[in-house]
Amino acid sequence: MAGGDILSGEDIHMADHFYFDDHTGQGVGGRYKNSSLSAMFIANTDTTSTVPPYFFTNVVNGFPVLELRQRLVLIAEHELQLNDHHRLKGMLEYHQLAEAGSSEEDSVENYPSDWGGVIGLKHFWKIPGMKNSFNNTAIRYGARIANGGDGGFSRTYLTYGAPNLTTGDFRKAYSLSFINRLLLDDAEDWSLEAYALYTYSRGAADTLGESPTYRGRVTFNQKREFAIGGRYTYYVTDYFHLLTESNFALRKDGLQDPATVFKIGITPTLVPFAGRSYWSRPHFRLVTSLAFYNQFARENLYSPYLQAVGETAVGFYLGFKTEWWLNAPW
Repeated sequence: MAGGDILSGEDIHMADHFYFDDHTGQGVGGRYKNSSLSAMFIANTDTTSTVPPYFFTNVVNGFPVLELRQRLVLIAEHELQLNDHHRLKGMLEYHQLAEAGSSEEDSVENYPSDWGGVIGLKHFWKIPGMKNSFNNTAIRYGARIANGGDGGFSRTYLTYGAPNLTTGDFRKAYSLSFINRLLLDDAEDWSLEAYALYTYSRGAADTLGESPTYRGRVTFNQKREFAIGGRYTYYVTDYFHLLTESNFALRKDGLQDPATVFKIGITPTLVPFAGRSYWSRPHFRLVTSLAFYNQFARENLYSPYLQAVGETAVGFYLGFKTEWWLNAPW
C-alpha cells in the first residue's frame, strides 16, 4: 500500500508541493484505524547522482557493469484526535542503505552501509465556524542519509549534501524543515490559500561550501530555503473564478549569496461544472505571471526559466492550463 494514493500525505496545493509525509515509492504497508506501518524499497540507477551512490561498479567477465544499491525505508505513523478541531500526527522513519560492492577483488568500488532516521510532528486545526477551512503546521528532523528534501521535493530518502570521505558515510548530516499552510474556504465570494516554509539541510562533509563526493564530483554541503506565498480566489460567478497569487522564494547554497525570486500572477478560470469552492473542478485556466529575479539568481541562471531564456531580471509567462479530478463513489 505504499504509494502515491495511500502515503503521499497532503500538499500545498497552489505550489503542488507534498510536504512532511510524502512516502511515494515501491513498497508494501497497511493501515488500521489511525495507525499505519509501511516499508519502501527504493532503488535508483541515476548515474549522474552524486550522493549517496545508489549503484556501484562491478566487473563481470572483465567488463564494468552497474549494480543496484537498494535502500530500505521503514515508516510508522499515528494520528491522535485531540478534540473536534485539533489533531496531531506523529511520524518515525528508519532508513538502511546496504553496503555497496564487496571485499572481493572484482569490486572496483566499495562503500560502507549507512542508516538514517526521521522524526516529525504535524498539527491539524479545523477552524471553527468555517466548515472547509483549516491550518496545518508541520516540523520534521532527519539525520544521516535520511536528511533529504531537496529540489522542491520533501522525500527524505533523497539524501542531501556530501559524505564524509574519511568514513564514507553521512553520520554528521541532518536537515530541519518547517511548514505552515492555511486555507480559508467558507465564503460565497472568496477563498484564500497561504503558506510559509523553511528548510535547512547539511551534508556530512566538514566544509559548508562545495565538497567532493564519492565519485570525484562536487556538491554543496549546506543549503537554506525559505518561501512564502498566497492565492486569492474571487468567485465572479459559479462558472467563472479569478485567481490571483504572489510568491517569494529564497535559496542559499553553501556560502554563496542567496538567490531570490518574487512572482505575481493573474489567472482567469473557467469552471464548467460550476461551484463556489476552492476545490471546484475541472479548471481551465489562462495563466499570466511575472517573475522578478535578484542579480545573483539571474547571473547564475537559478531557475529552469532562466536556463531556457538566459540572464534576465524579469520573467514573463502566458499559457493555458487545466486541472481536474474525479471522486470515486466508494
